[in-house]
Amino acid sequence: MHCIILAAGFATRLYPLTRNFPKALLPVKGKALVDYLIEDVIKQKEITNTTLVTNAKFFSLFQKHVRNAFPEVAITVLNNEIKDESQKNGAIKDLAFVLDTLKIEDDILVLASDTYTSLKLQDFIRYYRQFKCITTAVFDGKDVERIRGKLGCAVVERGKLTQFIEKPPEPTSTLMAIPFYIIPKASLPLIASYLQGNSPDAPGQFLAWALLQKEVIYAYNIGSGFYHDIGTKQSYEKLIFSGK
Repeated sequence: MHCIILAAGFATRLYPLTRNFPKALLPVKGKALVDYLIEDVIKQKEITNTTLVTNAKFFSLFQKHVRNAFPEVAITVLNNEIKDESQKNGAIKDLAFVLDTLKIEDDILVLASDTYTSLKLQDFIRYYRQFKCITTAVFDGKDVERIRGKLGCAVVERGKLTQFIEKPPEPTSTLMAIPFYIIPKASLPLIASYLQGNSPDAPGQFLAWALLQKEVIYAYNIGSGFYHDIGTKQSYEKLIFSGK
């Protein structure tokens, strides 16, 4: 399994914090946000390769950080050559860029670098192994207001994702989508197909499209725990001043 960490955004909603510094390297409880993900990734024996894709503006910062924080771990930092927000690829196009550049032909674990959650990758991967279909993760926030206009909303029946709506004005459930995905090798061609006429930005839109193509998608509910999407200055401040 190849792990791909998406970190190519410019995080304009967090300005001035991220004007010259990547969101994924912002400090959270004593370490960089992305370090929590990487520390979990390197524990997983099933993950044989790890790639972090970023942009030209922050490439050198990520290279330096990975080299210093994880000197004994082989992590590829890939530069998508995008220099500013106006040119950005979007998450799905960045994912396709990694697949094409590295010629990946393996199951992939896709992680959004701006996510802070209690989800354990060991449990997520074990769940995926039961079905070997596209698998995502969800968290029940018990409140539609946490989702309304901000996060992806999922409807799940008997473990299967039946509906996904990106940032809905009227959420149809309290299940918020965690931007972690496992896509089996056999389903990788769907990514190129999706990019022929669909938005390259939000991965959740790929899930909604895949459902329309009659793909079976499973959803791993992390149960009790926590999930923070670091999308704005307010959400970042809420995290760093919260108890978890």
